[in-house]
Amino acid sequence: MDIARFDKGFSKSLKWDPASKVWWTKEPNALSAVIQAAQERSKGIALSPVADQMFREVGARAAEDAEKAAKEKAEATRIAVERAQAVVEASRQADVDYEPPAPLGQSYLPFQKAGVKFALDRYAEGWPGVILGDAMGLGKSVQLAGIINEIDPSEGRILVTCPAFLKLNLKREIEKWDTRGRSVAIWDTKQQPDADVIVVNYDIVHKKGIVEKLRGEEWALLACDEAHYLKNVKAKRTQVVLGDFAYRDPKVGLPSKRRLLMSGTPLTNRPKELFPLVKTCMSKTAAVKAPDGQDITKAFTAFWNPSRPQDSFAGRFCGGQQGRFGLECDGSSNLDELQFGLRSSFMVRRLKEDVLKELPPKVRQIVEVSADDPEAKAALKNEVKARENAEKTIADLKAKAELAKAEGRDAYKKAVEAMKVGVAASIGEMAKARHEVALAKVPAVIEQINSVLEEEAAVVVFGHHRDVIAKISEAFAGDVGVITGDTPMQDRQDLVDAFQAGKFRVMVGNIQAMGVGLTLTRASTVVFAELDWVPASMSQAEDRCHRIGQESNVLVLHVVLDGSMDAGMAKKLVAKQDVIDRVLDREDPEAEEKAEAALSRQETEVAEVSKGFEVPDYKVAATAEVIERELPGKSKALTPSDIDDIHAALLEIAGTCDGARAEDGRGFSKVDSAIGRTLALSDGLTPKQAVLGLSLAHRYRRQLPDDLKARIAAVRKSVDEAGKDEAGEEGRKRDPFAKAKEMKTSKELERGKVTERKVKDVAW
Repeated sequence: MDIARFDKGFSKSLKWDPASKVWWTKEPNALSAVIQAAQERSKGIALSPVADQMFREVGARAAEDAEKAAKEKAEATRIAVERAQAVVEASRQADVDYEPPAPLGQSYLPFQKAGVKFALDRYAEGWPGVILGDAMGLGKSVQLAGIINEIDPSEGRILVTCPAFLKLNLKREIEKWDTRGRSVAIWDTKQQPDADVIVVNYDIVHKKGIVEKLRGEEWALLACDEAHYLKNVKAKRTQVVLGDFAYRDPKVGLPSKRRLLMSGTPLTNRPKELFPLVKTCMSKTAAVKAPDGQDITKAFTAFWNPSRPQDSFAGRFCGGQQGRFGLECDGSSNLDELQFGLRSSFMVRRLKEDVLKELPPKVRQIVEVSADDPEAKAALKNEVKARENAEKTIADLKAKAELAKAEGRDAYKKAVEAMKVGVAASIGEMAKARHEVALAKVPAVIEQINSVLEEEAAVVVFGHHRDVIAKISEAFAGDVGVITGDTPMQDRQDLVDAFQAGKFRVMVGNIQAMGVGLTLTRASTVVFAELDWVPASMSQAEDRCHRIGQESNVLVLHVVLDGSMDAGMAKKLVAKQDVIDRVLDREDPEAEEKAEAALSRQETEVAEVSKGFEVPDYKVAATAEVIERELPGKSKALTPSDIDDIHAALLEIAGTCDGARAEDGRGFSKVDSAIGRTLALSDGLTPKQAVLGLSLAHRYRRQLPDDLKARIAAVRKSVDEAGKDEAGEEGRKRDPFAKAKEMKTSKELERGKVTERKVKDVAW
């Protein structure tokens, strides 16, 4: 076709459509004419002015479109990077204007609120999973509970997977923070009870009979604690929980609407171990950006791409390359880009130094371990039996001693001596049983230490028995220092210096030898494998790490066997230590006394709330208030009618007593049962026995009919007055300062008091 014809016909028929970015024409041969003109133009052949102008317009419009497209792309990238940066900042946030649901009396720390909101926002944006990567001690389980509280029960049940040594703690933490009345149950190989929240340990998720149930429903939330346990793609637990990543199209793992992966060490020195967690959290639609706005989504979804390594996780972040024997990807690369991608998508992580101002100097946690293995079960059974025998023996001996008060001084002294011997023997049996429990829980202690070392550079461990310390140290041979009472003083300091210098990571010792005078501030986590009865000894041991030179807060972990004496003891110790710490913070010289008073007030408040609903579980016999030497004077105040009323009152109370606290709130408590029943079932009471019985009738007076209660109150009043008179007369006989106390002048009276105090000190 010639150019003249092009000029006259086709060029005039071409119309530009800016929306579709195409030329339109009604001429059927326009395309061939344009192609011919373009070819001639490219060869340098001059075109007609019309054709040349057309091509100039085409080029200009193409350039405009390209420039506009570039600007739009740059703006979209800028917006995406800004948004990604905002999410990165949210992943580090220590506070937020949001209140997760919490039960009465519980409150989240500010950074915990921010963690809950971050996860909820990511779910709302379509991310199926979130990595909660806060450092150890920042309360990941509390944040889990907050997320659970925000999920409507109608969406389905919650599944929590974790190491075996944490399942009991997680169960109790979720129950403690629950606001929706959800039930929580632990599954094992024998029992899988129905509940709203199921807690199961990694060791059994693949077991027959359990894996089928786990796959049989879509969970509203799958929460994986210590998620780094799922880093090995070949492990059965990883394949069951997260999916089989060995296939090009991996199996999806346990079906769930949301996933929460909790780990203080999600990113290790080998990034390849992070891929199962990343793949689990990836959205099918959302994009992952690098700090410069580059789209790196493909690197978060495919582990290896030999043709384009930079579009794969192994190639981009693990230094991956094809070697002689296959893929080599044990290295690391572009870690800043990886962290940005994680934080801008689905990972929230705060370190202790990020939230140090919100944390108390010490955080104490009780890690309760269930007795799953035969050795632990047997040890716990023996301890329970020893405790029950001891309680019965001591209660019986106390009852005999109390009853002996009415038989005269010689009988009473013999009963007290017998009680001392019996109590000592019972305590010895309990100590032996506690020792067995301590040995049985050593595997759990070792697992807890390993968990700490996943996140921390060092850890300090305290025990009591030498064989417990030996077993723990054997597990960390070559990476441990040991200090016991047998360690020479110079060797102790050498070990401390080596630990502080980083020559080994674990320092183990007993509370007495290593608990005072040493500085172990390289570690900020303390693990107690065994406990001391005295709060001050425990606090001193903690302070080996919490002292000058410590730049972090100190996390104290008490590992106890559920149902053991240590479990109850740990709770009391921690409560008492916390109260003491709060008072000590005020620099009060009477801190410990005030702390004891505060604890006493707390116990009194509990008793007041319970009034009228149940019999208080008294730990001291009611008859303990009766002093043996006061019995003669008090018994003289009783008439035969008074004695009959006391006996009737005891029979009334004993009528509903089965030797323990009755479920309807009636009867004697355990400590008073033997005394009360013995007196009630006797043919008649002597006056001295009646005085003992009166103290019981007064303690349990709310169980008596109103008329009998009134008579007992009157008898109590007259006996108390008689006791005061007797004590006054006896006191004047015994007290060399009685005459001074009757002096009229305050000056002489004050002098008498001072002298009396000095003499008492000498007597003691």
